[in-house]
Amino acid sequence: QGCQWQLADLSVDSTGTRFTAMHNGEICGKAQIRLPGRHNALNALGALALCSHLEMKEDTALKGLGSCAGVKRRQEIRGEVAGVTVIDDFAHHPSAVRETLAALRSVYSGRRLIAVFEPRTNTSRRSVFQEVYVHSFSPADRVLVREVPDPEKAPPGDRFSSKKLVADLKDRGIDAAYFPDAGAILKDLMAKRSDGDVVVILSNGNFEGLHERLLSALSKNQQIQKSTNTKINKFQELCSSSKGPARRGRLHTAHGVVETPAFMPVGTQATVKALTPEDLKELGTQIILSNTYHLYLRPGYEIIRELGGLHRFMRWNRPILTDSGGFQVYSLAALGKVEEEGLTFRSHIDGALHKLTPELVIEIQEALGSDIMMCLDSCIPYPASGEDVKNATGLTTRWAKRSLEARTRQDLLLFSIVQGGMDPVMRQRSALDLLEFGFDGYAIGGLSVGEPKELMFDMIDITRPLIPDRYPVYVMGVGNPEDLVEGVARGVDMFDCVMPTRNARNGMLFTSFGHIVIKNSRFARDSRPIDPSCTCYTCRNYSRAYLRHLFIAKELLAHRLNSIHNLHYFLHLMKEIREAIEKDGFEAFQEQFYIKRRSPDDDTVNSLCHGPSFRK
Repeated sequence: QGCQWQLADLSVDSTGTRFTAMHNGEICGKAQIRLPGRHNALNALGALALCSHLEMKEDTALKGLGSCAGVKRRQEIRGEVAGVTVIDDFAHHPSAVRETLAALRSVYSGRRLIAVFEPRTNTSRRSVFQEVYVHSFSPADRVLVREVPDPEKAPPGDRFSSKKLVADLKDRGIDAAYFPDAGAILKDLMAKRSDGDVVVILSNGNFEGLHERLLSALSKNQQIQKSTNTKINKFQELCSSSKGPARRGRLHTAHGVVETPAFMPVGTQATVKALTPEDLKELGTQIILSNTYHLYLRPGYEIIRELGGLHRFMRWNRPILTDSGGFQVYSLAALGKVEEEGLTFRSHIDGALHKLTPELVIEIQEALGSDIMMCLDSCIPYPASGEDVKNATGLTTRWAKRSLEARTRQDLLLFSIVQGGMDPVMRQRSALDLLEFGFDGYAIGGLSVGEPKELMFDMIDITRPLIPDRYPVYVMGVGNPEDLVEGVARGVDMFDCVMPTRNARNGMLFTSFGHIVIKNSRFARDSRPIDPSCTCYTCRNYSRAYLRHLFIAKELLAHRLNSIHNLHYFLHLMKEIREAIEKDGFEAFQEQFYIKRRSPDDDTVNSLCHGPSFRK
């Protein structure tokens, strides 16, 4: 306001920046520059003001701006190898860092943006901007901060702390890490790289040659892959139990690494009900699940694509898996029809007729930018006739082949789904047929659809050993805490279920000693937390009596606080399982888990705690 020169109609994309230059409230001209970002548009506006002062013709000045190829060390692309783009930028002032990252976020929407920062200028070595830098890195998905080089150049009491910056960024829910030198950063970038990564190196120096070293390492790795003619394996088995199939792994995705075994909170409508992305990060959520069917119907995948993909749409910069929608159509059987071409159904929202084909499902998920896409499958009810199981299983295999042929984005992982109902022979056939296609991972579907628990685990016992250990294995829609423990014991790596959040909204809370139903009158004067051993936000701050009051009064806060607790329980359980496997103590952990879960304080009278009968 009040400036002689102003910007209007600003837009930024991969081709650069466009804006209308205003002088004293009147249009001076429409400008386009190749450098992306609002800060570059402001610099260009200043250049136009200078040209005007020198009485240069407006069209000449605008043409000159449009022909400028850029400035060295300002968003300078140093190279792209193996799907990773390496960018050099001189930014070191907090404002410059923020504007540069915001510009790159606009250009590389849907790709993982990694900011590597070296505080080496006279001002960045000092603590003057310590608190300001915390707000500069929010556009980035990961932030890697180097120790201050030559810290003695700043007074002892006025030195910037890289470790504090990292701690503060983590407090804000940003994935950040501290490193002593460029060599350590290089190792981290190579170990956690993913197709589509955009690495911007922010420093006013050469950062120990990090740009060239990274490009060289990527090139060398690519040559090794080509010479051995092997497909890059996105899943690593780190260790396993010496007494059974339980294993500890690591899955690499376009938006980061998932440590397995892992539980995925369900965010069907691009949100985990009652919780924000910041809540989820604070809880330690690594990956969430959203649903293709629901997002296709509302708001529509075209809208999400236009707005930069699902990660940008919901402000979640960590991995996302999207279900294909097959189960949702199955669950709405009265509204759907299964054909060779695909699934025809009427929307549960407005009754409109739609058809999901394997090709469209892949198109939708690629538009969303799902880190892990699922093939469309034909889900089988329980019970089902042998003919129905045979037909649905064959259809799932044919749809998986079509999904693979429709895939255009190799930076996104694609899992197929093993079906077969409760028929051991069809389960085996489904798994072996799908393995011939070489997907990135394999899910075991069609479980927890009304069959007895023992039968569900029988199907996992039949299917899991057929899938080679180089692939991640995901059991869909399973489970309660006992299911997770028993699934891990059988070598399963990934799980999802609405149970922790749905039960939270219904007042059932999970604890280390079982379940409690918070509406029960015995909690009306109970001053204890839900679980005295729990460290979640809810247990640290609120009593059972208060939570019961909120639930009985139908206050929305009850949903939020209960969901925080239940998800913390599930995610912490998986963390304990991972640690137990690393120490080769999973079986001992499993025994203690069941002992604790049989507490007399359990409102469910241990109806879900039948672990020993499930063990093989």
